[in-house]
Amino acid sequence: DEVVRKYHTQPTPLVVMADQKLLSSYKELCSLSKEQLIWVEKDPSHLSPDQLSAHCWPRVHTHFETKISNQIAKFNEAVGRGQTREGLQACWRAAQEGNCLMLLVDESFHAPGFIIDSEPSHLFRKPPVEDHRILTDAVDDLIELVLEKNGQVLMAEPESLPEGRKIMLITRY
Repeated sequence: DEVVRKYHTQPTPLVVMADQKLLSSYKELCSLSKEQLIWVEKDPSHLSPDQLSAHCWPRVHTHFETKISNQIAKFNEAVGRGQTREGLQACWRAAQEGNCLMLLVDESFHAPGFIIDSEPSHLFRKPPVEDHRILTDAVDDLIELVLEKNGQVLMAEPESLPEGRKIMLITRY
């Protein structure tokens, strides 16, 4: 676990690949959570990087699909409590307030934005009359903002968020 922890970065899981005997021994000793590791039972000693990827990527992909599905279910539960935001501008305001627990973003979603320095919590989608700053990719800036404020971000495959949504947020309160 001590060696594995050096390579593990939150919230991305680490793939542990080993032959059956070694992997089962490590599973017995491992104290890391199920969310932190993805187990692949295969001897990696004679595999090329492409072959390693072919064995690991499907499990990693499934892990993230499951995680996104779980977060969508949590989003739907949070709707009734008023702890959700949808759309770039509403998510921007919540993130500026530090009220961002989980941001779900369609990975193909990119949009410019405009902000006035005196009012940074308001994101404009069209250039305002006042002097303003241009954000060439406001979605990227939003992601950085959420991470700065200790929120989490999950990128979803294009068109996989429900009802054609591009960006969804679960708030802290």
